[in-house]
This record gives sequence, C-alpha cells and structure tokens, in this order.
Amino acid sequence: PLRAANYSVHVQMGDRDIYCGLGELKKCSPFDLLVIPGPTVPSVSEVESPSTESMDYLVEAVAGEYGTLYIQAKDAFGNNQIVGGDAFKVIFTLSTNSAVQFRGTIDDHGDGTYTVRYTIPTTGYYDVAVTLASSDSVDESILTCVDSYAPFVYARYYDGITHYVEPTFCT
Repeated sequence: PLRAANYSVHVQMGDRDIYCGLGELKKCSPFDLLVIPGPTVPSVSEVESPSTESMDYLVEAVAGEYGTLYIQAKDAFGNNQIVGGDAFKVIFTLSTNSAVQFRGTIDDHGDGTYTVRYTIPTTGYYDVAVTLASSDSVDESILTCVDSYAPFVYARYYDGITHYVEPTFCT
C-alpha cells in the first residue's frame, strides 16, 4: 500500500475467511495491518504560517514580536508523518549581511507536526531557510507555503487515490 492507514486483510478460499485450524470462532482472517509512513522527505514536507494570524510570518514580521510557523513532515507519497524526531532547522539571514542570523525555536509534537517560534530584534529584509537534515547531513529545503488557504498544512495528505500534489501556493 502507498497510503499509510489501518487495513483489514482478508485471506479467503471462495467466499470464506481461512480458519488456520482454529475453527470459525478463532479464525485468523481477516488480519489487521497497520501501514506507517516511510521516512520524512524534504521535497514534500511543508511549512506555512497559521491561518489564524493577521500576518503571514513566512514573508512578514514585526521586529521584537514573535512569529509562528507550522511544519508537517511527510513521506515520499505525501502521507503525513505520525511520529516526530525530524531534524528541521529554520534560519533567518539578513539579506545585506549574511553574518547576521537568527534561528527559530522548533517544538516537536511527536506526531509529525512541529511549531516554529521566532523573534527578530533587528529590522531589515531576511532570507528564510526552512530545511531538513537528510542523508549525509545535507540540509534540504522543504516546501514553503505562502498565503495559504484551506485545506491547511496539517489537513493536506495523500488520500490513497489521487497522487499527492502540493498546493499551488507552495514552492
């Protein structure tokens, strides 16, 4: 299966589930099968600003105030992760002086979702890099979703029928 979900697998002969020698009351089919997402892939994982905020904190902020971003880790097929532990980084680099950088604080919720909080005390234009450390400690950019609308970051996923395609507002 390409979609992470709980499945019921039936092994039948004709139209009857197999018994495995245990009789009808203790038959061994159907089986419960839990398919979990594969490893997190940066190219389909997404970050966006909360829809409830007045600003899109991926592209605007106020010096000294906190901004918030949400990250949803996904596998290669677009299944939302169900465990945490991914090594995401968020770095804000001043466009006119790359030595000036600020990091976002990332809260891992343990379910494949993350909240990023940041504050930048100095006004200016900043480049925002949201990355995931992939194999060989290479940091790869994740999808950045600016000016997002429903369905929002935690509600977008591969449905098992239609191939997952990132929204047009994600790059």
